[in-house]
Amino acid sequence: MGVKRITPEQAKELLDSNQDYIYLDVRTVPEFEAGHVPGAKNVPVVEPDASGRMQLNPRFVEIVEASFGKDLKCITGCQKGGRSIKAGELLLVAGFPHVLDMRGGFGGETDVRWGE
Repeated sequence: MGVKRITPEQAKELLDSNQDYIYLDVRTVPEFEAGHVPGAKNVPVVEPDASGRMQLNPRFVEIVEASFGKDLKCITGCQKGGRSIKAGELLLVAGFPHVLDMRGGFGGETDVRWGE
């Protein structure tokens, strides 16, 4: 089973609901610093390598677990939704049971698929 995707409105409801959900922003540090969801935590799922090309952060799951524990209730988010769904899948595979993904990310969806 894949990561359950929710709308930005559903994400806001959960974050405001006192159910201990956090918004896990998986964008790069410069993207996060340029603007983010209030109260968000930042752990980049991809990082630039020595040549500047983006590649998977090999310590992503390790950092999330060390920072928040596996019982973390999180909503992953990025700029448009691609990186956050990958981050959510990595966390699910690693045994995190409470992972949701916010569709569209901080910048909103640009390629909405009907029926999702």
